[in-house]
Amino acid sequence: MGNGSDPLIKGKISIIILNRIAELNDKEINKLKAIKSTFTFTELALGIEMRNATITKIIRCQSLPYFSTILKCLKTVKMSLESFAQEYEKITDVEAQDHFNRMRKLYPGDKKKQSR
Repeated sequence: MGNGSDPLIKGKISIIILNRIAELNDKEINKLKAIKSTFTFTELALGIEMRNATITKIIRCQSLPYFSTILKCLKTVKMSLESFAQEYEKITDVEAQDHFNRMRKLYPGDKKKQSR
């Protein structure tokens, strides 16, 4: 993935996972128009056998996942490492930083830690 600051890496990983989940949900909704079937963070967490909070922190750019966690996520959302790398490179630093800032503004993290 090359050099990059934590916010940029967090932003890019979050964008890729969110886009893939949205893509999977679009496919499912189109297949099953009468039945709403969506892929959720909980299903992703179950697929990689981790806590839902772990996935939420990755999506919200609050945590930088281990490579093994990224691989498990990719397997669960049926995305190859090659596709992930291509998507990662397509995301500009500006897009990643904007996404990171937006997530941090929406989900500022632990209120107790901020008040200290």
